[in-house]
Amino acid sequence: MGGIIVALPKIQEAARIADVLRKNGLPPRDVCSHVCDALQAAHAAESGVVICTAQLKDGNYRELLADLPSFFDMILLSRNPDVGRESSQILRLPIPFTTSDLVNTAEMVLAQNERKIGRKKSTAAKRTPEEKKILEDAKKVLMLRNDMTEPESYRYIQKCSMDTGTGLLETARMILLLESYR
Repeated sequence: MGGIIVALPKIQEAARIADVLRKNGLPPRDVCSHVCDALQAAHAAESGVVICTAQLKDGNYRELLADLPSFFDMILLSRNPDVGRESSQILRLPIPFTTSDLVNTAEMVLAQNERKIGRKKSTAAKRTPEEKKILEDAKKVLMLRNDMTEPESYRYIQKCSMDTGTGLLETARMILLLESYR
């Protein structure tokens, strides 16, 4: 599971939240009070969540969010209901919150990150040579028949796959099957 970074302007409050998480089986990777420290910890981890308030000692949550790695999300602790609505990477937890709210939210965000990472890693890397050949042959057919470039043909296969709700390989097979009937 990814790392948890607790970043609050008062390090004592951050440490209290870290203790609550630790007692509930979610040990934080780092506890800090500065945007730069939170970013450094996030870039050292593969994925995770930053639990923070809207303002830190050297900046605010927007500055932190702008430089967070792609597989990091943010749990924003705030009394203001309008803060943090600008990004899907932010999940707002209203203050005051219960221990279970904090723990459940952190577990949920970490689980979502794991699923995202799993989907990202399981795409093209697991294709067999035969499957790669099917995709290449389908792209070649599109390139010859429709005067497309290689990237255009691949995007076309992707789009057809999404439009029909079939997998990329199944779409490539359909293109090859249709070509064989010509």
